[in-house]
Amino acid sequence: MHPPRTILVSVIVLVALAGGLAALEYGRLTTGFYSQVALSEGRGVRDRLSILLSAPLSAQSLTAKLLSQAGPDGPAPDSAEMLLLSALADEQTISSAAILDGKGVFAMASRTGNGLILYIRPGQSGGGKLESLGPDMQPAASPAITRAQIEEHGLMLAQVVKNRSGNWPAWTESHAVPGQPDPSLSAVVPAGPGGDDSRLLAFSFGVASLRSALSQDVPEGARVLVFTHDGHVLDAGGREEQAQTAGRSAPLFLPYAQSGDAVLSGAMAAWLRDGRPASEAFSFQADAKTWWASLTPLAEGEDKTSVGLALSQESLLGLMFEGRRAPLIIGSGLALALALLLVLALQSRRRAKSSGAPFFETEREIRELLDKGEGERLEFKSTLRFNLAAGKPGKEIELASLKTLTAFMNTDGGVLAVGVDDQGRTVGLEADGFENDDHALRHFSSLFAQHIGVEFLPYATFALREVDGRKILLVECRKSKEPVILKGGKDEEFYVRAGPSSRRLSLSEFMRRVVK
Repeated sequence: MHPPRTILVSVIVLVALAGGLAALEYGRLTTGFYSQVALSEGRGVRDRLSILLSAPLSAQSLTAKLLSQAGPDGPAPDSAEMLLLSALADEQTISSAAILDGKGVFAMASRTGNGLILYIRPGQSGGGKLESLGPDMQPAASPAITRAQIEEHGLMLAQVVKNRSGNWPAWTESHAVPGQPDPSLSAVVPAGPGGDDSRLLAFSFGVASLRSALSQDVPEGARVLVFTHDGHVLDAGGREEQAQTAGRSAPLFLPYAQSGDAVLSGAMAAWLRDGRPASEAFSFQADAKTWWASLTPLAEGEDKTSVGLALSQESLLGLMFEGRRAPLIIGSGLALALALLLVLALQSRRRAKSSGAPFFETEREIRELLDKGEGERLEFKSTLRFNLAAGKPGKEIELASLKTLTAFMNTDGGVLAVGVDDQGRTVGLEADGFENDDHALRHFSSLFAQHIGVEFLPYATFALREVDGRKILLVECRKSKEPVILKGGKDEEFYVRAGPSSRRLSLSEFMRRVVK
């Protein structure tokens, strides 16, 4: 017996409505998915750069401390020479190192194709040196640079420090370094007595080598983006290769309109149009395709160079169904729509969980959490980086929060609330002096990546929340499947929770815990 025609019509209408709603939801979820993946992959490029630079920047910090102990008269020429040559020998990513004082460049060492160029400024009684050194560190042919070029380099570095905004190190734009065939980016830190900026230490990094490192392990078809805030892009390689073939050099950074690369110029145009976003993805059109991209500043607090990634919508769609053979051939309309919705919802949920989706959304939820008081799975910190007792930022304050997070992940998880005093009262993050919310979150992400490791980010969810009119940072950690080590400098430490505190385990205790 055939069903009545009205029932058939109703079924068809319901299926059509369901299909239409599914299509709308599909579009919304895919857009969200594209944005999340572009943001995640772009931050991944930034994290790889942080890891690449962490060792040389740590060496720079240590060298600056040694220089600060030289007193107001500065280091002896032989001491400066030894420090600079040691830095280049120990850290192959450094292309050049220089010591500056109020008179300009005091000493400088720079790599060449098969050796080094060493410069020591002449003293009042003459002396000094400007020479090339071969691979055996013995004097070689006369250097193809002049003292005037070196002093011009020093003036540029000093001007960067004078105009800097944000934390140390101060980063330069892409610039030429005497003795270097390709442009570099330089990081400058204070190295004067007491850590003041009467004396400076600059480490330079070749842009070409940084680009090569950033291009590793990116998804197929993705494009690494290195942009300056004045509208220049890191050349994708075409012009550079053409110039090398013609026997001449070419700038790696070009005005985006001259790049000759539709993806780079399209990304830059969209990025500038949207106000140089640093915490959200954006889309643009290039090569008859839709692309999604995101960028993050090269260094926290600086506003000169940003790095990220661009992915075509086609490659993003491939990532969405990676490892699956999605039934995209027309079948049952309603079943297909529901299947797509289910897949996308699961993907979106998984992505959200690993990338720090919103949690503790209401002030009431947060107040209930804080009212529980500190315990095995909850700890309060008044600040993230500012030492209230000393009246200045302190690395020990940052490490104290990270110690708690590793202890949570090594035990049963827990929540860290930063901007809350020991009594559970919200004091906010004002003392830390962050420029905005994005600055605070990027600072925390950078600390986490440097001292805990980006591989453990999936175990942490974090966000800024407002309570009693003050911003606090909430970090919820899940128990890690692997031991989480805190890298605090020279030492590596392992912590677990013991009641309301974090306890450091000895090596024997750690081994017993891991082996059991």
